[in-house]
Amino acid sequence: MKGMKAEERIEGDRVFRFRNGYEDLLNFFREQIGACGIDLHTACVVKRVKWKSGQVEVSARERGCPRAFHADRAVITLPLSLMKARPGQTGFVKFDPALPPEKIEHWMGLRRER
Repeated sequence: MKGMKAEERIEGDRVFRFRNGYEDLLNFFREQIGACGIDLHTACVVKRVKWKSGQVEVSARERGCPRAFHADRAVITLPLSLMKARPGQTGFVKFDPALPPEKIEHWMGLRRER
């Protein structure tokens, strides 16, 4: 009941869409984070993330070409289907060192909403 009242207060029944799809949202983010000196790479096929405190190396393919990214920190977003991929499956991303088992168990239990 509280949720419904909150939705009504913020016009939660209205649907908002970007004219050019998510590209508009990404362009907004690019402008905002670019002003902070942060690099944003999209449409990269990540193969491996090697990390330790204060150092990240990402092996990827960008527009079909091999790339390596190095940084102090990184935010990596992956579709749930890729997070669930196992070694040898298409889209599998290797984390080195491996992510904690409790994180893996958590997202393996998630399912895609339709």
